[in-house]
Amino acid sequence: LASKGYVTLALAFFGVDDLPPIDTTDGMDLEYFEEAVDYVLGLPEVQPKRLGLFGLSMGGNISLLMSSNFGHKIQACAVVSSPGLSAPGPTRYRGRVVTEATNFEENYILRFHGGVEEAMGHPRRHIPVHQTDVPILSVIGEEDTSVFEMFSFLVARWRQQGRPDIAFHSFPGAGHL
Repeated sequence: LASKGYVTLALAFFGVDDLPPIDTTDGMDLEYFEEAVDYVLGLPEVQPKRLGLFGLSMGGNISLLMSSNFGHKIQACAVVSSPGLSAPGPTRYRGRVVTEATNFEENYILRFHGGVEEAMGHPRRHIPVHQTDVPILSVIGEEDTSVFEMFSFLVARWRQQGRPDIAFHSFPGAGHL
């Protein structure tokens, strides 16, 4: 994108010494990500009403969480292989928990503890996409079984909650990422 003239920012969110780990049950705070959005919006070459997000897997979850919690700063969100859950700890924004933790199988972050049915039965773990007007595009491989089943369930739920415009595309034979 940068080679085509788009302003881009790849934001580190795990595996960096100066950052708190997000792959623990402590969870994460969205303020770190909001600071990055504010930084980009403050650049003179950025048109403030044309900011979009793109995320893969957990990055997709974070993009959806950003859109749901400070969507007034974001105009589009595209995600690939995102289950639509907060993981593995709770997500906080401005001091309050916005999504509760989803339990994943040890050493296998793409498999939910108790199965997809367990995750479906806990709405406070679901990213509240129905609370934003940000246009959302999601792409998932159908062989990414748990993620595909979970996100399919959430898209149906979000549509019932007033978000019929979510674009959801799945691909047979494709896996995670």
